[in-house]
Order: sequence, then structure tokens, then C-alpha cells
Amino acid sequence: MRRITIGLAALLGAAFAPAAAAPGKPNIVIILADDLGYGDVSCYNPERGKIPTPSIDALAKGGMRFTDAHSSSGVCSPTRYTLLTGRYHWRTRLQSGIVGVWGAPLIVPDRLTVAGLAKRHEYHTACVGKWHLGWDWPIPSDDKKHFQGLGGKGKDKAETEPTADQVAAWKRAFAQKIPGGPTTRGFDEYFGTDVPNWPPYCFIENDRTVGVPTTLLPPKEFTNNLASLQGPALPEWKLDAVLPALADRACEIIAKQAKAKSPFLLYLPLTAPHTPIAVAKEWQGKSELKHRYADFVMQTDAVVGRVLEAIKAAGVEEDTLVVFTSDNGCAPYIGAKELEARGHFPSGPLRGYKADAWEGGHRVPFIVRFPGTVKPGSTCPPTICSVDLLATLADVLGAKLPAAAGEDSVSLLPLLRGVDRPIHEAVVHHSSAGVFAIRSGKWKLILGPGSGATDGTKPHLYDLAADIGEKTDLAAKHPEEVKRLTELMEKFVADGRSTPGEKQKNDVTVQILKKAKADPPPKKDAPAAPKEVVYKEASGDKLQLHIYTPADAKPGDNRTAIVFFFGGGWSNWNPTQFEPFARHFAGLGCVAICADYRVSSRHKTAPADAVRDAKSAVRYVREHAKEWGADPNRIVAAGGSAGGHLAACTALVPWFLDEKGATDAGAAPNALVLFNPVLDTSAAGFGGGKRGDELKPISPQHHVREKLPPVLVLHGTADATVPFKQVEAFAKAMKGAGNVCEVEAFEGRGHGFFNHPEFRKGAKPDDYEACVRRATKFLEDQKLLPARAPQK
Repeated sequence: MRRITIGLAALLGAAFAPAAAAPGKPNIVIILADDLGYGDVSCYNPERGKIPTPSIDALAKGGMRFTDAHSSSGVCSPTRYTLLTGRYHWRTRLQSGIVGVWGAPLIVPDRLTVAGLAKRHEYHTACVGKWHLGWDWPIPSDDKKHFQGLGGKGKDKAETEPTADQVAAWKRAFAQKIPGGPTTRGFDEYFGTDVPNWPPYCFIENDRTVGVPTTLLPPKEFTNNLASLQGPALPEWKLDAVLPALADRACEIIAKQAKAKSPFLLYLPLTAPHTPIAVAKEWQGKSELKHRYADFVMQTDAVVGRVLEAIKAAGVEEDTLVVFTSDNGCAPYIGAKELEARGHFPSGPLRGYKADAWEGGHRVPFIVRFPGTVKPGSTCPPTICSVDLLATLADVLGAKLPAAAGEDSVSLLPLLRGVDRPIHEAVVHHSSAGVFAIRSGKWKLILGPGSGATDGTKPHLYDLAADIGEKTDLAAKHPEEVKRLTELMEKFVADGRSTPGEKQKNDVTVQILKKAKADPPPKKDAPAAPKEVVYKEASGDKLQLHIYTPADAKPGDNRTAIVFFFGGGWSNWNPTQFEPFARHFAGLGCVAICADYRVSSRHKTAPADAVRDAKSAVRYVREHAKEWGADPNRIVAAGGSAGGHLAACTALVPWFLDEKGATDAGAAPNALVLFNPVLDTSAAGFGGGKRGDELKPISPQHHVREKLPPVLVLHGTADATVPFKQVEAFAKAMKGAGNVCEVEAFEGRGHGFFNHPEFRKGAKPDDYEACVRRATKFLEDQKLLPARAPQK
């Protein structure tokens, strides 16, 4: 038996200091439940919990139960990144939401993970279960349409039969290796389903699918909280067979590696009790609550029991460190209110559920059994986070983490040894929508107006020692705490880490307090009502600019001006499309402008006339910029669809100038932000058979040259109106000419995905917010934000 000895000096050492090298290497098993609420485990919720969890309870009796443990996020992918890397996910591109279907890897190849660290110490490392951190899926651009847009649950009717082209594309992709997965991020082996309610509906072993998916799931699999998105599936794929298969493989690995008598690390991210709530037959109806979710929690507990029994049967129980936790709180849509009506409260005494910044979103069960180190049946009250696993493993192994690894991770070893004191200065939480919360001692500050919405800037402060249910906002009574915690959060962002050490860089610009979300600021708090200015008279109409200026703007401010052009196929719509965007950027100090122009439905005009108007609008803005507090050399043209085409034309397409003495340079902006723009209007592009090459003279693709302004294109990969390949061709030409052209691909999004819900019914607030955030980052990189240029 290999036991980890504990010396008095180590016990009394600083919480942040690494332990001395350990004489043995314990096996490590990390079990991560999916969507299991704090109150779903009976030992955490004895008064308000009605689901028996004997296996997890037994683990707690044999180990330490942390009562104030947290995931880094209220949703899935962010927590998995943080757990494996010891770094908060919001330092990456994942500022809200999760890694999308067919998404790219979130963990960069050179990032040290828990598995990578273990491998350095001669561990065999295995991952079994749900990955959901992205892969480099071998899907060429021309084939992406065959993997997306197949519908799913809710209002999107799922397709039932694949086309021959779809099947052929699937065969091409799944005949290849799938790079970028677990075996490239520190694991020796992997077996699981990437996301059980998303395609591909098959197992993946190491870097290949187990079989080639060539069919679609039947419609019945998209009801009752089962599958979510239609896509390639194996024939006869059974959702209820997934969890048992993961348990089988985990137990096999434990037995095999124990027999090999070498240390192993098993990361077991379960697929349960997350959807699909596909309960195995023997567990159906087992709960007294008569609810499928309750049955599934019981089945999940039994899987934990199987794994613990496999460890014992292999004779390595005394040599194995076991961690059990959950990635976030219980999902409310599985019937949480119904369960509460029957006496079971998935969040226990906490407010909120999965996705929230409230405690119910991220306070989770967290149990550690470590024979010889942890006192059986003990509890630990200090605040911790799953981000701490990397530093804990390093401490157990006597290893020192590099400066650029585990930037937010603190070793739990002192706590495991019985020390009862805080190890974190503060722990950071994050909602699905990107709302930050920071916890220090008894105080918790939510940096937004509540849990999930970020349409304002009011922080909320709670004393969790006295108000675990977060009912009383104390921000007004304790402004000093609001200030302290806000400044601490700002420091964590600026330092690129929340632990002592060398400063690091975040992958992206991190906005702590969101100034705009799905809803633009209320009229009374917004910049002054737009000023309407006629910039041109044409076709019997007075074309206007709707100008949003910050309240403190004055002539000579040298602010950035941004001009938005609406979409609508040069045929309809109006400037209100970009009003939410204009209010957002005016809120950031820009002079934001929504421009009208001639369209065929109102003016009986052609697209070339709209190009002339767009150029006139930019020229007018440049001539009058100083009057409004803007800088004539800091002008951004932006737009969506046809409006994106017009914005691009102002910089790329020569001529089409109406005003006497006008020049292409005078009508060209200094940067472009384009939302699913039409970039090729030739017969080979948007013109097609209907228009042929009629619009080729106003095709941005055919006027790419050197020394053009920097461009950001935000485009959905499933756009059927303007195919994504058009953007790829444009970007290739731009970069080939030496220009800056950044493309932000939104996986699975169609045409017009960027719109605000108040303009386009059914638009997703998170997509709008993601576009605003990415555009903001681009303008920061181009030194166009902050909005005011230094005075000369």
C-alpha cells in the first residue's frame, strides 16, 4: 500500500506553497456529474431532498464534504475548461454560453492540463465520458451545410431522413481521424460521447468514431428532454445505453491499470443527469417522486457506486484519491418546479438553477476521499472551486506549476489535511450569459442586474453568512464592499491570474461589467434621442442620418464615429435595425449613426444607387464629424447582409460618387465591421442565374487590393443566403493583398443571426451580445476604442 505521509511542517505551511515531494503517487479518479444540483445529493440536502443517493453519501462518509464549493460557471463547457486547466474559462474566447455543436477546441494545445501534469509524473491518463470542449472536426467548408440546420427539439422540426449528399459528407468526415480532442490535451486514451444530446450520435474512441454515423435519430428521441439537435447518428443508437457504457469502460480501466501496478488518473465526466434524460429500464419508476429526473439521479448515483466498488475490488482503494463534483446546478427545464411541488428542492436552500450567477447556478457538491490524508466523515466550510484541482494535484506530487499554468488554481491539500482557513482571496463565478460574480469571505458581488441579464450596470451585494438565499441586496448599504470587490475583480482581470505569481495575458479583452446585453439601454438612461440630419436628397426623398451622441460629447472630442447600414436585400427594411447597436456604441462614447438609403420597395432603385448613398453618407459624416465631437479620421462603416455589402463598398468599390468633387478616399471609412455581408455580387456569387454579372461592378470581392482598411466579418457557418465560403474567399483575397481581415465564424448560425430580438422576432439575445462583444474587441484592437482619441 502506498500512503501519502503528512509532516508537521507541511501541515503548518502556507496554503499557496507547494508541499514537499510525496513518497508515493496516489491514483486519481475525478468524477464530474452533469447538471446535478447542490440539493440533489441527500447528504447535502437532508431536510429538503427526496432523492436517495446512497453511493455519493457513502463517499462523503469516507471522505471530506465541502459545503461551499463552486464550479466556475453556471453551464457546462466553461466549467470543464476551468477544472482541467486551473484557469478561469472567461480568460478565453468563451465569454458566455458553451462550445457550440461542431465547435473548435477551447483548450489550446500547449496549455497544461490535469492530465498533462499527471503524464509528466508517469501516470496513465484516461478520459471517459462527455468532453464538450471542442474538436478540430474534419469537415471542409463546402460540407458544413450537411452537418447543420437539421432541426431538433422545440419549434425546430427535426429532419427524419438524410439525403444522399449528407450521408456522403458524413462518411468522408468520419472516415478520418478527429484531431484536437482529449488525446491531444494530455490523455492517453478517451472513450465517450462528445455531447450526448448533440450529434454525432455515436461513441468516439481516442480520435475516431466507433462506427460511421449514416442515419438520423427518429422524431421520438426529441421529446421529453431527450436529444436536442438532429444530426448524423449510428443506426439503432440508444440514448439510454450511453451512461451504462461509460460505467463499463471506467471500471475496465480501473481494473486494468490497477493490475499494471502503475499510477493512473481517470477523469470521468458523466453524461448524467443532464439531458437526454434516458433512464435505463431497471431504474425507471424507482424514485418515490415518480419523476424521470429523480430516477436518473438515482441511476447516476449507482454509476458512482459501481466506480467506487471497482476501485475497491481492484485492491487500490487505500491508494486512490477520489474527487466527486458537478459541473453546475440543476437545469430548471427538467421539471424543477414540479419536483419542488413534490417536496424535492434541487438547489436546496439556494436561489437559482443552472446558468445563473445565483448560488444555485454554481454551488455544487464536492467530495474528496483521500485515505491517510482526509479524515473520514469530515466537512470543510472554506470557499473553494473546481479550478483548484490542478494546483492540488501538483501539491500532492510535489511539483511546481509553470507561471503560465494554473493561474487561478490554489491547492486544496491544506484543507484536506484539516486546516480550516480560507485559501482564496476571492473566487469568481460566471453565468451562462456572461454575468460575473465575485465571492470573498461572506460577501458576494454580482456585477450585473441580477443573475443572467446584463442590460444595465447595477451590481448586487449579498451577505451569504446571513442570507444564503440571496434575498436582500446590500449594495447601497455597503458601497465600500462593492468598491473593494469590484477593484479586486479588475485586478484579477488585469493580472491575468488570481493567484500570486508572474502576470499573464488573457486570450481576449474581458469586460467585467456589461453595459449592454440583449436589450439596449432604456430610453431615459440612453444617450440623447438621435438627432436626424438630412445628408442627401435623391429620388424625391430626403435621406437621413440618425445620430446618437453621448451626453457629454462636444466639438473637438476626436471620438470614433460608426455608421450602420441596414440589410434587406437592397429592397426593404429601415435604419431601426441597428438602433440597439448604435445605443451600445454610443454608450461606449462613440458617435453612432444609423443611415437611411434608397431601396427598391420605396424608391424603385437598383443596388448601385444604394452604393452611391452609402458613399454619400460616409462622406457627409467625415465632413461634419467635428461638429458632433467625432474625428474625421476615425470612421467605421458597419452593416448587415445588404447593409454589410454597402459598408464594404464604401472602402473597396471605386466610383459611384454622386457629389461634385467627391473622391473615393473621402467616402472611405477607416475600418469595417460586417455582419453576414454580401461580398461577391458576380454571377458566381450572389448574382447567380437571376442577375448574372449585372452587379459585378459593385462586388467587393472583385475590388480587393492592397492598403485597404482593417475588416471584421461576423458570419454564420450555416448561412444559406450568403454561404460561408464567400467570406472565406474574401478573407483569403484580403490577406493575400496584405490587409487585415478577421473572420468570426458562428457555428450553425444562419442569415441574420446577429439581429437584436426587438428587431427580428426569434433572434437569440446571446448571439446579439456575442456580436457586440466581438465587434467591440475588434475596435479596441484597431485603437478605435476607447472612443476618444488623445488630444494633439
